[in-house]
Order: sequence, then structure tokens, then C-alpha cells
Amino acid sequence: MEEEIYRLMTEFLEKQETLNEINHPENLSGYGTTELHVLKAICESENPNVTSLAKILRLTKGAISKTIRKLVDKRLIEPYMQDGNRQKVYYRVTPAGKEVYEKHETRDNGWKQINHEFLSGLTDKERQNAAHYLRRYNAFLEQKIGRETSCND
Repeated sequence: MEEEIYRLMTEFLEKQETLNEINHPENLSGYGTTELHVLKAICESENPNVTSLAKILRLTKGAISKTIRKLVDKRLIEPYMQDGNRQKVYYRVTPAGKEVYEKHETRDNGWKQINHEFLSGLTDKERQNAAHYLRRYNAFLEQKIGRETSCND
């Protein structure tokens, strides 16, 4: 049974990738998931800095800083300081970053629609079981990430 679950999860991820290629040919493959989430948080936050982004995304400041460097290097965001405060560095999205953000939002909205279409065909009990499984799996993965991060610090 475990082998079948693993196979099904792999199949799910492959199908998700295929649908992304079909439905969103603008291709976001040059950007990691964390990069896209940090970019989104910067777009949707007022005066975002490393500390506020770490809190919003529940990531370490180190992970945020590393991702910010990548986004700056790709010219998707730029740093700025507010008048009167030369200690805190904030980030804003560049026009290129806004374009990538909009592509990501379009793709996310497409997935929300696909997921709604599927989930609306399930019974309440099936949705409850799915939510239970995903909560447990996400908590497990979060623990693994915490362990991996503390091992690498």
C-alpha cells in the first residue's frame, strides 16, 4: 500500500507539472517555489523586510535573506530605505517582478479552480479525510524542514 501511495503522489506531481505546461506556457520554471512565495509576499505587504517576510511565510530569516539575494540578482525586487530610518532595509517589486508575480497569480488561480472542481465532487467525509491527511503531512514536512534547517545552521 505504501508503494502505491508513493506512486500516486509522484503521478500527481507529474500531472500537475504537465497541466502547468499546458495551461501556462509563459513558463515559471526559472523560479523556485520559495522565490515565488517571497515575491508574492513582497507584492502584497506594506514595507516588507526580512523579519516581516520570515514571519508571514514562517521561514527563517536566513532562508528569506538567501531568497531575497536571488530575487535581487534576477532583478525582480530592489531594496530601499525609508526616510529617517537608515537601519532597516525594505524591498519592493520591479516591473519585471510584477510581471512574474502576475503570471504566478494566474497559475495559482487556475489551480484553485481545478481544485474546486475536483473537491466539489467529493462527499463531506471525503473532504474531511483529505484535509486531515494534508494537515498531518504538512506538519510532518514542517518538522523535517525544521530538522534540516537546524542541521545546516
